[in-house]
Amino acid sequence: MITSAVTSKFGSVSSICGVVYGAGAGILAGILYLKNELELFHGAYKDYAGGVAGIFCDGAKGSCAMKAATAYYMAQKAIQFAENNFVMSDMDGYLEDSFLTTVKNLQKYDKHFKKFDLETIKILEEKAK
Repeated sequence: MITSAVTSKFGSVSSICGVVYGAGAGILAGILYLKNELELFHGAYKDYAGGVAGIFCDGAKGSCAMKAATAYYMAQKAIQFAENNFVMSDMDGYLEDSFLTTVKNLQKYDKHFKKFDLETIKILEEKAK
């Protein structure tokens, strides 16, 4: 459900990395659910989102696997931070006082990455020649 909530804001194809921002949030929620610590989700998500800031889609499927591993590692670290009462401030960057508001702030960046997407496509097309 968490992954779907993020994906619904960006669509199935997005400039930001879906595996990191969408699937990573789902990993985080799933682990907290299994640990019976869902009350830590918001704080852990802020730590997670603040830690993965700037990861974008590069169109390369090999790097998706590395990004998935990074998402899992960062989810684990964010949970550890939240369990130890370290949560990033709402005043840090695009972080907010709620999960969905933070995601909405991330969504604001998407339109600016469209030019980046075009350059990535050009690079990939050049490699295919």
